[in-house]
Amino acid sequence: MTIIQTDEGEVFYKLEGHDITLFDCKCSVVDGWKNLFRVLRGQLDYILVNFDILQLTAHEYKFLGFYEVEPGLMRKNIQPTFQYDMEAIEYLKNKDKKLARVIEMIGPIEEEIIPDIYYNFVRSIVGQQISVYAQYAIMARLMNAMNHHITPEKVINYKDEELKSFGLSERKVVYIKTATEKVINGDIDFEEIHHMTDEEAIQYLTQLKGVGEWTAEMMLMFSYNRMDIFSYKDLAIIRGLRMIYRHKEVSRERFEKYRRRFSPYGSLASLYIWVISEQNIEGYSDPLAKKK
Repeated sequence: MTIIQTDEGEVFYKLEGHDITLFDCKCSVVDGWKNLFRVLRGQLDYILVNFDILQLTAHEYKFLGFYEVEPGLMRKNIQPTFQYDMEAIEYLKNKDKKLARVIEMIGPIEEEIIPDIYYNFVRSIVGQQISVYAQYAIMARLMNAMNHHITPEKVINYKDEELKSFGLSERKVVYIKTATEKVINGDIDFEEIHHMTDEEAIQYLTQLKGVGEWTAEMMLMFSYNRMDIFSYKDLAIIRGLRMIYRHKEVSRERFEKYRRRFSPYGSLASLYIWVISEQNIEGYSDPLAKKK
């Protein structure tokens, strides 16, 4: 058994190959697993855990990225995290006192990213206009069917009806198959995006059917680790701005003021604003929320 000493409390685990055969912690279970991911990151690309060892609710294990590979056995792919440095943190804190308080309260953020841009594209299309839980279920089926690695070469060999059987709509099948053909033919080269500005990359990605500006921005942030993504089309960002700065309305003009203030670290600002928007943190409420 191995023990991890963390600020939240001790984490106990036993690892045999890729299998976690024992897990316990003296902190919240979610924090315990996050600390274990931190230790294993760079050593393993995935872990396997029996469901009865998880100690997590359905919401929690889906939030952490576990999915079922066979009855009672869960898999978690260990992804790298969004990279930033203290210079970026200090820049934001010096630029904005209210955001500085948020950063001090939340502390360092370790947000997993998805370097596999094709997988991220498929995941983005799957998640359009459905719940996070539905997206999770469909992606788990696709991952299991394709031996945990979704590639253009595998997808192109599936008939449309087979892809629909995983839960995809006809429209989403068209989007995915059309883009997959472009990737295989070389009409779209995701590696070229490394040499483009954010604006050029967004224009390039939105050539793909089903990819709008917001989807392209999220792909840049979470597959390419782009540092200055701050999306006006992200409802959680808009809500977070209302909550931090007590605005009843965030106009485009007001939003651009914040974008300029946070640049060139808009992505890092986004990560902190999302936490305020999506978690129930004392002292932060939405001015537009109806009072009970």
